[in-house]
Amino acid sequence: MSLVELVGSSASGLEAIAERMRSSVRPAESMAEVKANNIVYTVAEVIDEIARGLKRLRCIAEASEVKGDRVASLCTSWRLYRGADEEVVVLRVKPESVIRFGGGRLFFHRDHVRMEVEGTRVKLCRWSYCKEFDAADRRSIIEEMPQILYLLRFVANAARKTVEAATVCARREAPECARIY
Repeated sequence: MSLVELVGSSASGLEAIAERMRSSVRPAESMAEVKANNIVYTVAEVIDEIARGLKRLRCIAEASEVKGDRVASLCTSWRLYRGADEEVVVLRVKPESVIRFGGGRLFFHRDHVRMEVEGTRVKLCRWSYCKEFDAADRRSIIEEMPQILYLLRFVANAARKTVEAATVCARREAPECARIY
């Protein structure tokens, strides 16, 4: 599988993880459960946002006719790498952003914010403060709700900024790729 195809399959894998999270949501019976469901939907939306960014970068790589199977450079600041075990690593040089996906595990890092997702397990971090929870376990989300909301705000903002940078790259290099939703 080529590097460009690997980026596309990673985007599909991320969409599948987000859909699995959404499908684990049950009808709420209290306001706390409504907020817990909103947290799960927000995490799924962040994962979908990252998947859209990967789709745009794949489209840019195809339009730019990227050659090579290990490393590709896009828009001067983006790099695509093939990691170990069919893992894809997307790196933005400045500001430093990393998206790594392989084996059903997502790692997103930008500045001082980090998100790790494996199945329905989610770990959100800002600086050295981290919270880990299972998106399928509403009770654990409700217990840690203020802390999760605090971290999720920063992670979602960082993901949107990173994907917006991919959109800016698409507008410059391949305008038809900017319209991918």
